[in-house]
Amino acid sequence: MERSLDAVSPTSKLLLLNARSLNPGGDTCWKLGLIRDYVANERTHIVTIAVTETWFKGYHSDAQVQIPGYDVYRSDRVNRVGGGCALYVQCSLAVSDTTCFASANNNMCAVYVEQINTIYAVVYRSESSVFDFQNLMDSLQSFIDKHSDGRLPEVVISGDFNLPLFQWAEGSSVPVDQPNYNVVTDFMDSNFVSQVIEG
Repeated sequence: MERSLDAVSPTSKLLLLNARSLNPGGDTCWKLGLIRDYVANERTHIVTIAVTETWFKGYHSDAQVQIPGYDVYRSDRVNRVGGGCALYVQCSLAVSDTTCFASANNNMCAVYVEQINTIYAVVYRSESSVFDFQNLMDSLQSFIDKHSDGRLPEVVISGDFNLPLFQWAEGSSVPVDQPNYNVVTDFMDSNFVSQVIEG
């Protein structure tokens, strides 16, 4: 079956949500229903849905958290409640490679769509994260580097970095003694990344 690129157009959208739990067995399971309804009724194409704080665990099957018309890629938090992220990619896009990073404090999920030479990623960094955020960003950098031979891919990163003092519009950090801020600044500088949508 040939997959079309009709899903990617000038009117395509990316949706980012901080869900604060989409646990299919919990008292917030109604949130996933709202997302399904929104996507079904949206008039423009939503290419990817990036969700942070999914609160999914390994015992939740992909079928339990599926959104019709999308393939789901997950990074579930390990050894703690909460956290996690998921990336829902419209089925019309053939994902050719994936990577995930999961720890007790940080999660990342990224996919490469070769047919449009684009990497989509979602990152969740908990407020208490200090030590392994560099490892997460190194993992994302390795994935970008892996797909940068020949022609550079478009890179779309979304998520919740929990860095309230970061000046996203300027791409600058605050005090030098804030290592997680410097990790983001260094990453942005190395990849010529800038904030497109202010939030």
